[in-house]
Order: sequence, then structure tokens, then C-alpha cells
Amino acid sequence: MNRSLTSFESHDEDGRPIRPPVRATRRRDVNEMAEESFRGQSVRSLPRANKRYQGDRVCAASGCATKLSIYNKWDFCWQHEPVHTYIARGKRRSRKEMEAA
Repeated sequence: MNRSLTSFESHDEDGRPIRPPVRATRRRDVNEMAEESFRGQSVRSLPRANKRYQGDRVCAASGCATKLSIYNKWDFCWQHEPVHTYIARGKRRSRKEMEAA
């Protein structure tokens, strides 16, 4: 069966995949690439480290022996911690925005 292949067909009549022709590209010299500008962000300092608290702490609730994490600033574990009120502050403005207002 002879029929012409259209550009959207991906297999020939025998079921074999049709691969597009390979284009020969010229390899670029290292010096050519060094002159190009690179995109991206500038190197920044690392963010500050997480605050740590004393290790080997135990929950302050009577009868609870839960060991507290060094990153937990409270004296209680999650089960015994009293409920904290949430204050919705909205988006914080920068100093420049506050001075302009």
C-alpha cells in the first residue's frame, strides 16, 4: 500500500515509528559561550538560622513526660499548650511604604 505520509503521522504503514531527520549542528566554542550573558538571580546571603532553645526540656504539665524540641519556644507540648489568640494583621508593609503613607 503506497500512500504519502502527512506531517502528523508518527508511524509508517508497517507500524515502525517515523523519526524526523537529525540536523547537524555546529558545536560552539567555549570562548563564544563565555561572552554570552547568563540569566538568573544574583547570589544572596543565606537566610538567618532558626532560633533554638535549650535542649533536654520536658513538658511542664504535671504527669507529662513529652520531650520538647529545641525549636519549640513554649514550655508545653502540643497537647498541653493553652490556646493562643490569633491576631489577623494583614500584609505587613515595608519601611518605605510606611514612610510614604
